[in-house]
Amino acid sequence: MRNRSGRWAGALAATWLLVCVGCVWAEEAQPPQKCLLWKVGSETATLYLFGSIHTANAEMYPLNPTIEKAFDEVDTLILELALTPETQAKAARLSLLKGTYPEGETLEANLSEAAREKLKAYLEPRGLTPAAVNNMRPWFVQLMLAMQEYLRLGYDPALGLDLYFHAKATEQGKKVVSLESVEEQMEVLAGASAEVQALALVETLENLPRVKDIIGRMVDAWKAGDAEGLHRIVEEERSENPKLKAYEKKLIEDRNVTMAARLEEYLKTEGTYFAVVGAAHLVGPKGIVRLLEEKKYAVEQLDKSPEPAKEEGEPREKPAEPVAAS
Repeated sequence: MRNRSGRWAGALAATWLLVCVGCVWAEEAQPPQKCLLWKVGSETATLYLFGSIHTANAEMYPLNPTIEKAFDEVDTLILELALTPETQAKAARLSLLKGTYPEGETLEANLSEAAREKLKAYLEPRGLTPAAVNNMRPWFVQLMLAMQEYLRLGYDPALGLDLYFHAKATEQGKKVVSLESVEEQMEVLAGASAEVQALALVETLENLPRVKDIIGRMVDAWKAGDAEGLHRIVEEERSENPKLKAYEKKLIEDRNVTMAARLEEYLKTEGTYFAVVGAAHLVGPKGIVRLLEEKKYAVEQLDKSPEPAKEEGEPREKPAEPVAAS
């Protein structure tokens, strides 16, 4: 069965995580390479939409000059969720409340015998035991294991593009706003039924060993600015289980509609904006880009520009120190 738990796991972590960056040099005879960056115009406002994969490593920097130039032009940064000390504290409090069981209830009691065996088989080679996670709900275990796998592969949320642009916005005195609230994101992460959470955990356990391949393919598509290719990867990895399909719709398509409507409110102002949104939310026939096109806004995917030449052996630029790292 094909499923998307690599992307699923990333999406659960996506409240706070994964960005792909990079450049591919285009040969003279080829069409210009694209960034995963769109410019949306109204009669009064300009909005840049940047596709994020929420985690990164230092080798993914610097960003293409087209991206940096677009950011420098705007007054306001829009993030899915701006991580301030206040939002981080609220997220931690709600995660503890919604991610753990009350006294007398356990993960073991909420999983089938087959699911318990899969969890044990995954944890023990990694130096963990089922007892270590027995007070956690399935969605929280899923998120924790996904994060551990990302870190093992060298992808660190502290180096993610969301935090990178948040730091730059703070340095430049730009306004920073959120598209969603902590409560809204937590409801999506933790709001599924116990049955759906258990099903999702099992699929994640089966597919976490494939995360390296999935991230690699997504990064390659991002580097090429290949929106169609990225959407194809996401679709290939989606679950075939009807109950999980309904959850995935809530996780992606339903949020796309809400986020597009909120972005449209900014397009009705006289401002300039740079929105960093998970790449899966932007691409495809039900993505935010298409939703705004259907509203008759002028939408253009931007070309990459040549990067400054570097001397052989010169290190790549490191990302800015993230804000709200406490």
